[in-house]
Amino acid sequence: MVMLTIKTMDEVAAETSKEKLLRLVSGHQGLYRSPVVVVEWDKAPGCIWPVRLPECMGTASLGYGEYQRFYKWERTHENILCFEAAPIADSRFEGFCGTKVRIDDNLLVFELSVTNRSDHVWPRFFMHICLLHMFTRNPHEDSFAGNHFVFGQQDWQHVRTITPEFPALEFAWCSLEGHEGFTNELHDKGNYLRQFTASEQCIRSERVYENKRQEVTLKSRDAAAIGWSGWPCTDMALCFGDVYPGQTGNVKGVVDFTSSTDF
Repeated sequence: MVMLTIKTMDEVAAETSKEKLLRLVSGHQGLYRSPVVVVEWDKAPGCIWPVRLPECMGTASLGYGEYQRFYKWERTHENILCFEAAPIADSRFEGFCGTKVRIDDNLLVFELSVTNRSDHVWPRFFMHICLLHMFTRNPHEDSFAGNHFVFGQQDWQHVRTITPEFPALEFAWCSLEGHEGFTNELHDKGNYLRQFTASEQCIRSERVYENKRQEVTLKSRDAAAIGWSGWPCTDMALCFGDVYPGQTGNVKGVVDFTSSTDF
């Protein structure tokens, strides 16, 4: 049976030496400033996955705002963490947000909510989540970094951030079918690569470990765009649609941890 565990950054800090903790957060101090849960998988000893839930939010036309500030997680069960009614950090949006995350066998299941307390509609509102892959307790441990795949029109495509056309590219996006204009609106003013339109609402990272193929796949039916970067991380913009004054909206997704048989 696959076993996942979830922890807060404070719980990780309490059991990790100062040297290891500094290595983990070096260049990623935002891990303490935004709502993060840390996932461990017994099939990948030494690896950990911080997940920002959410990292930030915005609308397709306005783009991103500032990172969502951290609010204390409440552990309601050994396998459940949540927070509710946290004020939105982005000053463009008056309202609250919340997150619930739980473990279900080999799945990290998450639900994000937002409540519009303003007097105007938030059109095509989204939350951005970020799944980080580079962290390991053992610096010699093989990681999932850089092996990212997106399902294109007919098959999985290996996607890269740095390309000959974009040697200094920091981030790449592709839209999903039915949301083809989303990344164009979102990143018109940025140095971002829009490679193709994806046909599946997921992005996968993988490695070979002890003769097994291991895959970590971010999925959501609410995804409007998926992305990846040289951090490395895999990312997703989850679209709530139009959120009206007084309305509360929800989006859901999972991170699927799978280890194949020998090959």
